[in-house]
Amino acid sequence: MRYLLLLLTICLLLTSCRHTSSEEKALLTHAETLMEDRPDSALHVLKTLSNPQKFSPSNKAFYALLMTEAVDKCDLYDQVPKSDSLIKIAIQYYTHSNDAEKTAYAYFYLSRCEHNQDNAKGQAQALLNAIPYAIQSNNNKLLGFIYGDIAVVYEDQQNSHFNTIDDEKNENTSLFETQQKDKMLYYNKLSLLAFQKAKDKRNYAISLLDVGNNYYQLQRYDSALYFCHKSEPVILSLHEPPLLTTLYRLMASIYFEQKKYDKALIFIKLSMQSSDAFDYNKWIIYAKICIKSNALDSARFYLNKCIQSRHELPVCYQLLQEIAEKQGHIRRALLYAKVSTAAKDSIDRSSLVENFTVLEKKFNYERVMVENKQLIIRNERYLMGIAMILFLCLVIAIFFVVERNHKRKLAILDEHLRKTLNDKDKFFSIISHDLRNPSYSLRQLAEQLYLHIDQLEKDKVKASLNLLFETAKLNNQLMENLLFWAITQREDFLPNPSVFDISNVIENCIAAIQTDAKLKQIRIITQLQHTSPMRADRNMIEMVLRNLLSNAIKFSKDKQQVTIETFETESNIVVRVADQGVGMEPKEVDRLFQIDSILKKEGTYGENGTGLGLILCNEFIKKNNGSISVQSGKNQGTVLTIALPKQ
Repeated sequence: MRYLLLLLTICLLLTSCRHTSSEEKALLTHAETLMEDRPDSALHVLKTLSNPQKFSPSNKAFYALLMTEAVDKCDLYDQVPKSDSLIKIAIQYYTHSNDAEKTAYAYFYLSRCEHNQDNAKGQAQALLNAIPYAIQSNNNKLLGFIYGDIAVVYEDQQNSHFNTIDDEKNENTSLFETQQKDKMLYYNKLSLLAFQKAKDKRNYAISLLDVGNNYYQLQRYDSALYFCHKSEPVILSLHEPPLLTTLYRLMASIYFEQKKYDKALIFIKLSMQSSDAFDYNKWIIYAKICIKSNALDSARFYLNKCIQSRHELPVCYQLLQEIAEKQGHIRRALLYAKVSTAAKDSIDRSSLVENFTVLEKKFNYERVMVENKQLIIRNERYLMGIAMILFLCLVIAIFFVVERNHKRKLAILDEHLRKTLNDKDKFFSIISHDLRNPSYSLRQLAEQLYLHIDQLEKDKVKASLNLLFETAKLNNQLMENLLFWAITQREDFLPNPSVFDISNVIENCIAAIQTDAKLKQIRIITQLQHTSPMRADRNMIEMVLRNLLSNAIKFSKDKQQVTIETFETESNIVVRVADQGVGMEPKEVDRLFQIDSILKKEGTYGENGTGLGLILCNEFIKKNNGSISVQSGKNQGTVLTIALPKQ
């Protein structure tokens, strides 16, 4: 048997290789539909795929592309290893397929991974590779993103003074910066045209702002204003305050450089009204305008807010120095000049450390890549041998896990069987005692009547016969409950389900116990909502409800009330029986359904019971896939709730 199990395991492993089930394909498709609007949900769906390594090549590539796209859109690069190995699986597959669109997306997200690894050259190369595939697929929206990212590459180069696309460093910094800005403008215009063709209003508006900002950096202010005015109606139609405040802030900066301070003040105020989000750039621009307009107190107020948030400290102190000079506070102006120089030195030192860290990271990354390539070449000759060893280890591990689980299940089954036998031993010990006492009482009463019936008065004979009847009745009830319980313990005992209305069953049960209720003048109140039909064993459910109502009357005092109500949840029909009787203490509630600790308690009229009724109710409810629960307190009544599945 073990060898057969081992053989089957090997066959299953071999047949499961490079196969994608229909459920997994459906999950991949579902993740793709969620990606545009709910990338976090798409990522959650992708994480439910347990073993993507066994997918077919096409689905494995599709999974790699979707996972990289989800990580990028959720901006979770800081939570995942800095590696491009996953997206390269997609590139390796799609570059040899006829799917130009997916190939373009694969190169696009490779560029994002390279950017995450601070590899500007790899990022630029991936974007250039993506362009012809995006053009071939006629996906203008993707093309817009690609051109926009190329513009960002040039912006990063300008900031770091490294030209990674041309792979050379310009000696003339001013000329280099102008060239970079021109290239940024060129690619942002291409991005703008692509988004316009794609009819993507939001990204079209963002591209208009990018082009306007490029013209602003090139000091071509009229052109910058032209694109700002062109973007305004589009942004207003989008109802996005962050875009609107960015537009007005840019227009304020342009008017400030044109020395049109009145207009600059109008637009910086509009920027602040458009969004109350924290933006220290707006405060600095507002302070500059206030200085030019001689509103020095207002300027100082916003500069102090920037200083408290520790943003742009050198600029803030320079502007405060200018304010002090205008007010004739020479000593304060000198102080601000010193603080500004100190802040700038601190930022330069921090920037130097950061640049060194980036260079060190790039060097280490390139070194690791070279070492990895050498390691791959060196290990290719041993790959098949290692794979076979791992496969055999996996098979052996599976075999031992199966064997261990089998032994664990046997141990659990053995423990359960021991507990069940111990519970039954305790149960039969209790039952034998309960059977012996009524039987002895019956024999004693019968013997006394037989020996002394001629000497006893008629009333005493009648009382003795009544006691004899009650004892026999209790004994018979105990035997019936015991027989019922024994039947439920058989494995072949199954309920006979049918579809019925619970309200009809409740009415039958109320009619059956009405006599007992009248003896104690107890009102039975029904609150029966219209519910769906249920599917269960009608006889079992009727016995359970009759038992619950009987107990409620048994433990209620005179002129109290018993309430039975029904209502419906999403998956169940619930029946609740509540009384105002003597209730139970918590330790008594805990013993209600325990077979090894039967709870017997007299009613308010001294009614006896076997203690098996609720145990049987619990068994019957479980057989019908339901549940039963109890809430009770001393002298606070009892509420029993049963929940049964709908049809």
